[in-house]
Amino acid sequence: MVSSESSSTGHEPVTDLSDLPPLWPGRRGLAAARPAVPLLAALALWGYAVRHTDVSRLDDFGLVTALHPAFWAGLVVLTAGFGFTVRGPRRAGGWPAAYVLGLLVMERATQALLYPTPLYAWAWKHDGVVDHLLTAGGLQTAGQVGDMAVYDQWPGFFAAQAALVRLLGVESTAMYMAWWPLVSSLMLLLPLLLIYRTFTEDPRLIWTAVWLFYVANWVGQDYFSPQSVAFALHLGVLAVVLRRYGRSHGGRARQRQAVWTVVLSVLVVAMVISHQLTPGMLAVSLLALCLLRRSRDWVPAVTTVVIFLAWCLTAALPFLSAAMPDMIRSVGDVGGNVATGYGTTPTGTGAVAASWAARLLSGTVMLLAVAGVWRQRVLRHGAMPLLLVAAAPLPMIVASSYGSEMIFRVLMFM
Repeated sequence: MVSSESSSTGHEPVTDLSDLPPLWPGRRGLAAARPAVPLLAALALWGYAVRHTDVSRLDDFGLVTALHPAFWAGLVVLTAGFGFTVRGPRRAGGWPAAYVLGLLVMERATQALLYPTPLYAWAWKHDGVVDHLLTAGGLQTAGQVGDMAVYDQWPGFFAAQAALVRLLGVESTAMYMAWWPLVSSLMLLLPLLLIYRTFTEDPRLIWTAVWLFYVANWVGQDYFSPQSVAFALHLGVLAVVLRRYGRSHGGRARQRQAVWTVVLSVLVVAMVISHQLTPGMLAVSLLALCLLRRSRDWVPAVTTVVIFLAWCLTAALPFLSAAMPDMIRSVGDVGGNVATGYGTTPTGTGAVAASWAARLLSGTVMLLAVAGVWRQRVLRHGAMPLLLVAAAPLPMIVASSYGSEMIFRVLMFM
């Protein structure tokens, strides 16, 4: 009786197959997955190219001529797929981020896979500094190593890398140094997104700006160096300043601003103890925003200047005292400061071609920026802070040659 009653009152089993979900996704599902096709195709071409590239064919042009043609085909497919993905606002989602990550993998991981040993000599110099710090327990002073004292007086990056080596349990930074360009490029992604989202909520503009940044960033600060981390910290401070300062008032707003001031101070301290030039570039940018009234709060600029000067007048004073005569002589010598960088005649066909390609790329990016401001009147006011931050490093060319690198550093911070 119980079983018959329960069967009569219970739910009937489903026998109508029309109520079941379809075996294949509908048009919406296929449309949502469509952006994956170019991305996967590009990565497949890249993987094929990496596997079939002969590094013994390296010449003056580096990997450009040695890479299998499938690599360049993959870049074309990836770029076309990215353009298709960001073309419509409804297609955004996470696909633009996936394409940017794919771009970084193709740009930054290719050399690490093909040639695990970093080719840039300065990376090995920095590896040696970290190794000395691990073995000797400290860096050497100016009296011991002369010009190498610059590492003793700006040790932040090297101390952090020594701690990372111990944490990972590896023998030295050489175990991961070849992958540092990819890591340091990924560190820039979050601050870039925060900065661009300050001026627009359109995901098409945001992700296109990020894409152009990574494509046009040719200076090469992403190698294993203090500059790579300092540049990420620089963008992080700008993101905090542009998004969190001077936007609200009241008691709770002041409390939140105090918290952000602490965050900003930590970022600035990490930058100041790691690199010589980046804090100066940051101070110039923040002062430009304040002087031209594009930032309502002087706290970030004053905080940066105070921390920077405090370090220069204490820990870094021995090196700066020795270098000051040369620095003073280069002030105002714009022609000399530029000539020691771009003006130097490169040797070899590849070096000459790379030099002209870099100039063409820099000029193209600047022209695109001018055209964008000219066509979109709203940018002349709304995006003025970005324009000021881009133009602020230019006066640094007057100040110093920075070891024949000032022109490159200025272009990087622009």
